[in-house]
Amino acid sequence: MKKLKDINNELSNKIKLLQSNNLNNNIKIDELKINDNNINELKDLIPVIFQTIDKKITYAFICRKTDKFNRIEEKFYETFPELEENEEYENKFKIKDKRIIKTKTIAQNHINYSDIVVLNREKV
Repeated sequence: MKKLKDINNELSNKIKLLQSNNLNNNIKIDELKINDNNINELKDLIPVIFQTIDKKITYAFICRKTDKFNRIEEKFYETFPELEENEEYENKFKIKDKRIIKTKTIAQNHINYSDIVVLNREKV
């Protein structure tokens, strides 16, 4: 996967080429420029991989570092409703053997790019 900086440089070079060739089409050069805010928004997105302790399920979600973990947990249960907590099982999530606090954000739980969040279902 190309880095955002490489993509930005590539697009900047294409813009310069279009400007130097004086192409007279309906494309506005300004539409091709990447806004710094858009790049910063993309930098805030990271893949987080969920995996059951038995490794039968491995699934990635794209998250913002500012997302609360419980919001991502809800998305996980929408995809895998059979793993939702119930009166028999309590779900505990860990990252690098540290318990995840569900009310904290991805960043506050120290979850980084492509980290694996392990789901352990414990009998109640």
